[in-house]
Amino acid sequence: MKAVILATENGAELGQKEIPKALVNVLGLTLLERNLYTLKRAGIDKFVIVTGYKAGLLKDLVKKKGLSSKFNLKLIKDEDYKKGSAYSVLKARNHVDDRFLILPTDIVFDSSMINGLKERDGGLVVYIDSEPRYVDSRISTDGKKRTETKQTKKPSADIGIFLCSKNIFPKIKNCIENGMTEWSDCINEFRKETKTNVRDVKGSFWYKISTREGLKKVNWLLPERLCPCSASPREKYKYLQEKHMWQKPAVFMGRYLASAGVTGNQVTLLGFMSLLLVAFFFSLGEHVYFIVGWIFLYLYHLFDWTDGLVARLKFAESKYGEWLDPEAPFIGWVVMFFGMTVGVYKQDPRLLILIIGFLTIFGLLMTRYVSLRIKSIFGFDSTGALGMLTTAGETKWQGVGGKILRGYQRFGALASLFIILIGGIFNQMFYVLLYFLVTCNLWIPYLCAQLVLLRP
Repeated sequence: MKAVILATENGAELGQKEIPKALVNVLGLTLLERNLYTLKRAGIDKFVIVTGYKAGLLKDLVKKKGLSSKFNLKLIKDEDYKKGSAYSVLKARNHVDDRFLILPTDIVFDSSMINGLKERDGGLVVYIDSEPRYVDSRISTDGKKRTETKQTKKPSADIGIFLCSKNIFPKIKNCIENGMTEWSDCINEFRKETKTNVRDVKGSFWYKISTREGLKKVNWLLPERLCPCSASPREKYKYLQEKHMWQKPAVFMGRYLASAGVTGNQVTLLGFMSLLLVAFFFSLGEHVYFIVGWIFLYLYHLFDWTDGLVARLKFAESKYGEWLDPEAPFIGWVVMFFGMTVGVYKQDPRLLILIIGFLTIFGLLMTRYVSLRIKSIFGFDSTGALGMLTTAGETKWQGVGGKILRGYQRFGALASLFIILIGGIFNQMFYVLLYFLVTCNLWIPYLCAQLVLLRP
C-alpha cells in the first residue's frame, strides 16, 4: 500500500519559517523521516511525497540520506501549493493505487495505529480519537486555534490521517471548482455524501505539532513514551525507584543526546567508558576516589537506561546494538571488579583480598557463561542467576528464600549502588567486595535450581 505525505508547508508555525515544515528536527530526525520510519514499521512499502515550499531542500535531504531507495519513495512538486492543500492532494492522483493512505508531515504517531488497514472497507476511512490524551489545549479538533487556554474535557479528535480510494479525486475537483481549496473542506464534503468508515484509535499515542510550544512538548512526550518503567504503579517502591532514579534522568539525557546526533550504540560505549573510569578511580585505593568512582557508576546505570531509548527515538535498533548492549557493560564490570580488588589491596595488602577479588571475577564470568548456556539450550532469556530463580521459578520458588530473591531482583541495582556508596563513605570497600563475592557466585545455586525448574 502507498502513503501520500503532504510536505508543502513551511515551518513558520514552529518557529522555523526558512525551511519546509517536513524538515523540522524532532530528536535527531526530521518530521518527514519520522513519518517514513513509522509508516514503514506499520507495513507501508511505497511513498509519494508532495512538496511545495522550498522543494529543493527536501530533494537534497532525500538524496543525501538515500531515502528514495530505503523507502521506495517518489517526490512530486506542487506548484499550486499556495492555493490550498486540496491542490496538493490532487497532484498525487496519477501516482497512487486504488486505495492509499494520506497524512501531513506534522503528526507524530505510533505505528500500531496504522496496522490492519487492508481489512478496512469503504471509500474513506477517517482516523479519530474518542479519548485524546495529547491534544494541544489551544488547538481545536479541526486544527484551528482556540482562545481559551484550558479544556475541562477534550472532545473526539480528527487525527488527520485518512485511508482513501481513487474516487476521492473527482470530489476534490468539484470542491476546488466551488471555491473549497483546503483538504479538510474536501473531506467534510465527501463525508456528507458518502458513508465513511471511522477508525477510533482511542487514547493511542499521536500528537499534531501546530505551535512552537507543541514542538517543545513532543520533544518530551516521545522520550517519556519510549522509556517506560518496567514496574507497574502497583509495585509502588520499584516503580518509584525506576521512575525517579532512572527514567526521568534518562528521558532528560536521551532527549539531548538524540538531538545532538548521538546513536544508541555510542551511548552504550559511553556507559562502557564510565565503568572503565569506575575501575580506574577504585584502583587508586583512596577514600575520596571511591566516592568519585561511585558517581561514574551511577552514570553507567543512567547510560544503560538511555542507550535503548536513543535507539528507539531514531528507529535505529539493530542486531549489533542488541549484541553490544550486554557485552560491553559485562566487560566493563569485570574491569571494575579488578580495579576494586586492586584498590582494596592497596589499603590492606593481604593475599585474602586478591583471592576474594579473583573469586568475584570468576563468579561473574561463570554466571554469564551459565546464563548463555541456559538460553541456548532451554530458550530462557536471562542475564543472571536471579532472573532464573525469580522469573521462571516464581511459582515454584516460595517461602522466605523466594521472597528474598524476588526482592533482590526488584532492587538489585539500587542495592548495589547503595552498598558501594556506603562502603565508599565509610572507607569499608572490603565488605563491598565480600558482598559482590556472594552475589557474583550465585551461579552455584543457579545450577541447582536449573535441575529443579528446567528439568524435562
